[in-house]
Amino acid sequence: MADNSPTAGQPARARNVVAPKIDTTPTLPEPSADSIDLASREIPCILANVKPRRDNSIEMIASRLAKRLQDAGHILAAAYWAIHQSVKAGRLRAALIETELPSVASRNPGQGGSGRIWHGGEKGIVAIPNGQPTPFDCFKVVATESLWEWWRSNKQGSTNPQTPGGMSGEKGKPETETGDTPPAKSKKRKRSTKKGEARDKLIAALLLHHKYEDDGCLNWQPIGNNDLARSAGNVSPTSAKLFFDKYFGIDSGAPGKKAKKTDGHSQYRVLCMRNPNKVLKVLKFLNGDFAVDDTYGDSPPTN
Repeated sequence: MADNSPTAGQPARARNVVAPKIDTTPTLPEPSADSIDLASREIPCILANVKPRRDNSIEMIASRLAKRLQDAGHILAAAYWAIHQSVKAGRLRAALIETELPSVASRNPGQGGSGRIWHGGEKGIVAIPNGQPTPFDCFKVVATESLWEWWRSNKQGSTNPQTPGGMSGEKGKPETETGDTPPAKSKKRKRSTKKGEARDKLIAALLLHHKYEDDGCLNWQPIGNNDLARSAGNVSPTSAKLFFDKYFGIDSGAPGKKAKKTDGHSQYRVLCMRNPNKVLKVLKFLNGDFAVDDTYGDSPPTN
């Protein structure tokens, strides 16, 4: 006798199926606690930019949330485990994905075969396997109030606390998906004009953020581009971007052509998570602890 039970990923009639428990345990190996923590801090930044449903809930299919975390510079394993731990902590709630079953028409013999009877079109759910980890494209996660409370109370991250809807604690200040608050459109202030002044301010702010002291760092949480500009004082976000491009960007381009720098801030965020030792070497160079930084070989960035 054929097995007509629903398989994972296929829609099933919600009224005929007793939904098994969703197991959000990833099948990928568990990465370091630091990489999971960094990805976890990114989750509310992403969900705060998702349009709420009619009931004001904010949700996203788990695999799509993991992809958004990847786009933000996190490895896939860290993204999956961050979602899993957020569900265990009650910051996210795992739920079944609702879908609409297809409609099929058949002839109506009661009308001489000319009429049609429509079957299907009912609401269903994406079925999930029982007794094994659930694929991340077979369930969704819903933000709970605990997620926003956790975000607002977390004062150590580089992102600023937000409330759902992408607004910061200060009324009228939208934030970017990475939690970077754009510069306020207020009265323009005169930027630093002395040569090297902006660089010196940015170096001091970056060293302070990472709590650099005695050739070591106490904080590996990356800081946003605009946040660094504000921390440095009267420095523009453009100057901060050029600063990151200069000291963390990677030269690319075809042989014989002028090399171009990749986005330095994105590379900096990845290094903070995957290889903080390289960030430490750059900080040592910027602090003047040694003349030649082996991150750049024999040609360190010019002052």
